[in-house]
Amino acid sequence: MVKGLNVIEKASHKKRLPQPVRSRIFEVRGPYEMRERQEEISELPDNCLLLETRLTGICHADLRYVSCSRPPEILRERLPLCVFHEGVAQVIEVGDNVQNFFKGDIVVVVPNIPCYVHNPEKYPDIYRACRSCRPEGAGENLCEDVRFLASNAPGLSRTLFIHPAACVFPAPCDVPEEVAVLTEPLTVINRAIRQAKVNFDDRVAVLGGGFMGFITAAILSQIVGISRDNILVTDIFNFKLEKMKNFATVLNTKEEMIRKEFQSSFNVAFECVGGKAAEMTIDQALSLLSAGGTCLLVGVSEEEVPIKTRTLLEKGLTLKGTTRSAAIDYPDVLQWLRREEFRKILSRIIFPKKFTAKDRESIISACKTAEKPETHGKVLIDWRQKAEK
Repeated sequence: MVKGLNVIEKASHKKRLPQPVRSRIFEVRGPYEMRERQEEISELPDNCLLLETRLTGICHADLRYVSCSRPPEILRERLPLCVFHEGVAQVIEVGDNVQNFFKGDIVVVVPNIPCYVHNPEKYPDIYRACRSCRPEGAGENLCEDVRFLASNAPGLSRTLFIHPAACVFPAPCDVPEEVAVLTEPLTVINRAIRQAKVNFDDRVAVLGGGFMGFITAAILSQIVGISRDNILVTDIFNFKLEKMKNFATVLNTKEEMIRKEFQSSFNVAFECVGGKAAEMTIDQALSLLSAGGTCLLVGVSEEEVPIKTRTLLEKGLTLKGTTRSAAIDYPDVLQWLRREEFRKILSRIIFPKKFTAKDRESIISACKTAEKPETHGKVLIDWRQKAEK
């Protein structure tokens, strides 16, 4: 069971708050079932911030906990659990040894807390961190002893929480919070694109026109600078593809087979569907990729997925897994969000109805909306109007 508001394992010193505060905590207990409890915060560890949740985005990873569709052994280990890891918060109190943050600052939360941040006693610095987090390692997003919000650490479905200052970035003052809350998923795609070493003159296929597929295509177009003719997005729903027509070539694979001119003509493919459809979309990726191409697996599947290895071998293709992001992926994205045209495109993928975190029922209602097939866009929950007592 994931417990507590403090992700820091052991703190050498804690600053006593001028006045204790109480956090309202909403935890998933079972399928579409939440409980509410309160927890007092009276101390703030060094190098940490006391934050107040303002906006959260709902990710499919959250929905797998809310619906309890993750494997039973995982649920037994982690429930009850605070969900949500995409968020914007406000600084309420600043811990000792924290610089460049002040009360009232609006910040973006980094949910990936690497080993040397949450447990400095065991991992004194980055050079003595786990193998992944070391400078020559695979990356902090693959930390071997990570604390990740709404996974093996409490998420953001709580009004107040303690978080390491090393895992927080100031939100640009000229970026609306409703856009800033998209930062975390954008960093995931930022890392995936860098892993694939995508260039502006590459031809790239994006399998899946949902939220992750949309932001992948948007970054490829607006940030990497790939032309519309060289970005292909596939899906089976026209209402999803319609939002990308002006910056990507779109193809409804339910209505039309992959055309001959598309086959074996792309350098890179991003599989952004996952789930039970992954077998089909990975097969599409293998068909679209040219010899030596790379497929980045962004979508998550709990099930085993059959893969046509003959195609993989004959073309010399690479299947590469990617997951999460790290603090290093955030500065670029926060600069991108200052571009007005990029923000306008992102606004298309924000679900128009905003939910207010009034109580357990309102949070569950938002999650049920987010999981509907016809819901296309990031569903946001507004915590700025304090949850009703």
